[in-house]
Amino acid sequence: MDATRERYPRLATLPFDPEYKLMATFTSTVDASGRPVVRCFVKGAAPAVTSRASTALAGGGRCRGTPS
Repeated sequence: MDATRERYPRLATLPFDPEYKLMATFTSTVDASGRPVVRCFVKGAAPAVTSRASTALAGGGRCRGTPS
């Protein structure tokens, strides 16, 4: 757990909201080329999460959908 927290320092948290049926955290990390990026990790009811997503990663890291 500590190694994950070091690798992905948390910048902000959106607590679980029963109306939206999801929660999210925003973390600081680096992408594959070493550039700093902010990643958002979301968890919640599958219909609530997928209905708000514009893209998703498929197996092998392929992106599905159209980025906004």
